[in-house]
Amino acid sequence: AVVQAAAVSMWRALVRWLSRPAPSEPASITKTDVSVLASQGTREAADGSAAYVHNSTSPPNYYIFSYGIPGINMDRGGFGQTRDGTNFGCVFDGVTAGGKVNAYAAQAFTDFLISWLGRNSGQFRAGSKQANEELARQLLFDATQFQHNPGLRNPDFDAEGGSATGVFVVLDRTTPTSGMMHGASIGDVAVIVVHLRQSCARQLNIVHRQHDRDTGGQLTMCIGVDGPIWCLHEEITADELIVLSTDGLTDNVHLPELDRIIPLIMCARLFDRVVPNECPTVTQPKPYKPTYAFLKEATAEAGLDPLYGVTCRKGAVRLFNYVEWVTRFHFQQEEIYYDLCVKMNNLQRGEASDKPETLAALEGLRAESEALNARRKQMPKVAKTDDAMILVMRPFAPH
Repeated sequence: AVVQAAAVSMWRALVRWLSRPAPSEPASITKTDVSVLASQGTREAADGSAAYVHNSTSPPNYYIFSYGIPGINMDRGGFGQTRDGTNFGCVFDGVTAGGKVNAYAAQAFTDFLISWLGRNSGQFRAGSKQANEELARQLLFDATQFQHNPGLRNPDFDAEGGSATGVFVVLDRTTPTSGMMHGASIGDVAVIVVHLRQSCARQLNIVHRQHDRDTGGQLTMCIGVDGPIWCLHEEITADELIVLSTDGLTDNVHLPELDRIIPLIMCARLFDRVVPNECPTVTQPKPYKPTYAFLKEATAEAGLDPLYGVTCRKGAVRLFNYVEWVTRFHFQQEEIYYDLCVKMNNLQRGEASDKPETLAALEGLRAESEALNARRKQMPKVAKTDDAMILVMRPFAPH
């Protein structure tokens, strides 16, 4: 009887394996490049159904002082589309502490998910809600496994022990105008659905954070999953846009009004470019996150586009330009502080570090940096300079 039961179980497993959806060849894939640590700018799908902005509001000398690396961006991600028109994408945010190993981990998780989704996204179409949630959880765990560490192929990109928060989605069309979103998130990333006709938005995932510096959960290369995973199984329509972002965006949005603020930013022509310091019609909040009422007044003169006419590229660019605007006051303070820190480091490491004039210069810089740091600590921490990966996608490829 035991042998018979085992044989039946093996037969059923074989039937499931044989009946699985055939792997699909991705028509296109666009993602950040592991060999480039710096921000990689704006990329758009050929058909316009997806676009991302990969940029940062952290001053360059922050990374030079902290890690000895200029121009590093911890956030990573990408998007793709199968030949049947199924869109998919992901973003990952390398945790700041620890340096570039976390950027390599975020990139490794991106590479694994984009590659797997490009060939196997049909598995979500064939599964039940429970099976899809189990698959989504498994994929996040599988991304952390030893064999997916890029350091095995190139030690320069070793990601072992590196950690990142992240999210991935598959947007599966089931009718000409509707479908299902499948996927999962962990940590302080955001999955936002923007309703084009109603001009409103909602964040789908819930982030569990114990304090400001808590990521709410993360993946760690060669170790596994730490924290709760939020599974996604949502109906979507052609009248929506999907926004995946790291906390570089959401940490700078007045979250109680996110449902109105995100669509407003995406409509606002003001954010087609970086708002200049001397802009006479806009008073930048210093350093508070602006409310919906403030933003509505600030964007009125430049005008608003109809939301249903906003492209993925334009939406992503406007969201980042908003972040750059709202964090500018903090950026200026951080830039001055880390410039001083780098100058002190250079003097201390120089050949004349023990000369009286060098010591006197160091003492002056130290006093200046301590005074500035005291002011920094007294500032309300409501706007935050950070790396950002903002991906905007249409649910389905155009016919």
